[in-house]
Amino acid sequence: MNLTNVHTNDYVVSVVPILLTCLNDNAVFGNEKGIEAPLSVGEIIEIEPTVKHWINAIKEHNFSLIKS
Repeated sequence: MNLTNVHTNDYVVSVVPILLTCLNDNAVFGNEKGIEAPLSVGEIIEIEPTVKHWINAIKEHNFSLIKS
């Protein structure tokens, strides 16, 4: 998934928990709780429901999202 096709705002809020997997390059995940976590290839982060979050990545950066 390319984030430029999904994220139309500066942040996103999900209603279900999500596992985010970084597939290439590096990125930084952040949320409204003050978490800022660098992501490298293969790393997984759990995104809490109803918490605003964002990802700073290069335009062609790819991720895998698993909703539960």
